[in-house]
Amino acid sequence: MDYYLSNMKIMKIRDNLYKLNLLDYGTYKKIIFTLNNTITPFGIETFAKKDIINIEFTNYKNDNNMYNIYTEIDQFEKFISNVSHKKFKYGMPVIFANQIKDKKFVSCLKTSPNTNFDPLLRVHIKKQGSNIKSIFYKNIDNVKTFVNPFSIQNLKCRFSICAENIWFTEDSYGILFILNLCEVL
Repeated sequence: MDYYLSNMKIMKIRDNLYKLNLLDYGTYKKIIFTLNNTITPFGIETFAKKDIINIEFTNYKNDNNMYNIYTEIDQFEKFISNVSHKKFKYGMPVIFANQIKDKKFVSCLKTSPNTNFDPLLRVHIKKQGSNIKSIFYKNIDNVKTFVNPFSIQNLKCRFSICAENIWFTEDSYGILFILNLCEVL
């Protein structure tokens, strides 16, 4: 997908958080990515007091579909990281550009260029209080069956994630990816 300032809307939620939406046929919608046949090598982890998963782009150098979704997310992050250098129109608040100007963009894609490890994408688990709201299931005879979220480590899954928000601090900013659902394959 191509991203343009003309089809993107960034709305302030609070001082350090903006919501992301994409204009699709006249309606602003969430920005969703689907990652097929991927694994989370570590299962659910805790990072900065939040539950996350790291989704691996297994064999992305040789698997065209895996490479394409990796590249799409990478290009989306590059688009957002360069947004402060563009002219703002179409509902993009100028204050947003000023708040991220001269700050370091922190990517959710983690690579190890000098190793044989495939890239990882850090994704946050949707929670309300201590309750997990991201959906974890497996299709058994066309019936969606609940799967324990803590049992998905190293299982092939299809993940639906949302580029939900842009966060920022005094010196950095980045995209907050949220897990909508995990289907164990």
